[in-house]
Amino acid sequence: HRRLPEVESSSRRAPKTLGDLVSMRRRQAEAASTSSCDSMLLWPYNTTEQQRVETAWLAEAVSRKKKLKGHRAFAMSPWMAALDPAASSLFQIGANKHESTSYINTEPGPLAVHHGWKSTLLEPIPDIFKQLQRTYTPQPPNVELVNAAVCDQCAAAPLKMWSVDMSNATGNWGSNDSDARCLTANTPGGNGSHFVSEIASLSKSHLLRHNRYFAVGPNQCAQCSKVLGRPLPNNCMRQVIANNLVTFPVRCYCAETELVPQLRHAQRGGAAALSLLAVDAEGHDDAALYQFPFALVRPARVVFESTHLTSLRFLRLAEFLRSYGYEMLSVDA
Repeated sequence: HRRLPEVESSSRRAPKTLGDLVSMRRRQAEAASTSSCDSMLLWPYNTTEQQRVETAWLAEAVSRKKKLKGHRAFAMSPWMAALDPAASSLFQIGANKHESTSYINTEPGPLAVHHGWKSTLLEPIPDIFKQLQRTYTPQPPNVELVNAAVCDQCAAAPLKMWSVDMSNATGNWGSNDSDARCLTANTPGGNGSHFVSEIASLSKSHLLRHNRYFAVGPNQCAQCSKVLGRPLPNNCMRQVIANNLVTFPVRCYCAETELVPQLRHAQRGGAAALSLLAVDAEGHDDAALYQFPFALVRPARVVFESTHLTSLRFLRLAEFLRSYGYEMLSVDA
């Protein structure tokens, strides 16, 4: 999402009639299917009928968006590199480890820290948070690390979060359908960090949906059998998610009362400013964005993971962000 400057908004002409709207949307749909740009330009509604047509078009655009592969509309890295680091800031929900990997120069969180931005990094999983702390040891003065999550509402009481146990706390090592060691056995070297260990959610059902990826895996099970030194069936990981779910309490971070005062202080009492809001909340991205205080601070860019959102949730989120002056773009890191 990119917030449209007032001068840019005024230079665009919204359709005056329903016919103009339909014609414009048809041209945009044709352009989106042939060009390298997958974007949705979101206009103000003039009539209830336009709203109905616009909503229908957006739903169609969401469906079309899922079919597009490799189409890009906005390059993140050049934009970040062009900003003044002393005046730039990041708020990242779901920071993960920020390890030096192949994506360090493109993933916006580590890149912002690399550029010297003022960065507030939230990571809810305790083990992953410890690794994040190790990444930034000694901790740079411009980086704040917070072991918390953004919940549906600002709440004082901790909430229950779900994750996948990799340490045998669930007692499933040795089983033929849910031995978590089969996940790490299929990483480089046979002992790496599997992506499953890095995901957590306030929704149990969201994690359970990952179980389908491991229903059958003869090659993976053969590799696990080799590492563990015992025979395994071809569906040796069919319950590896469902049978290894554990919960832990997580503090709810309230951006309105914790982040906004910091941003105002950084502006020496002026209006709060934020360069980039980045969200990777494992299916909770829309709820985290609904909770963000856009009425108090408008990030210049908003990046979130749409993969786990249904078309309807994606559409509602697009409409919500559109109400604050954003347009939807595919992001090329």
